[in-house]
Amino acid sequence: MKRVHLHAFVYSVAVISWLLSAALHNPRMSGNIYSDIVYFWWRDVEIRLGLAPCFQFFFEYPPLSCGVTYLSRILGGPLLESYYSVFVYLSLPAYILLAWSMITIVEKSGAGRIGLLAIASPSLVVYGIYN
Repeated sequence: MKRVHLHAFVYSVAVISWLLSAALHNPRMSGNIYSDIVYFWWRDVEIRLGLAPCFQFFFEYPPLSCGVTYLSRILGGPLLESYYSVFVYLSLPAYILLAWSMITIVEKSGAGRIGLLAIASPSLVVYGIYN
């Protein structure tokens, strides 16, 4: 497979993984699985009120997570569905960056193309949307 085609394939798989992860955690989808994103929406009334996590109330996640959570609430508004949708879209650049990183590591290390399969790993599909 040509290098350009391989890159396109890896990015495509990353987007599919992102979509699957988003669907698995969607709070309105039947059979969804546990998600920290939804859990702390219901746990922390401050998020629903639009307060800034880590700055206006204690939030046990790193500062970048606090920023994404706050931005999701501000852009998504007071409804869980719109907050979740914004959170999902904000995670897409991280997925693309992860795919780029994997391509770069595989190419520089000479590890072989098999290393690129990690982008489709079940753990990334299950946990990727909020990690």
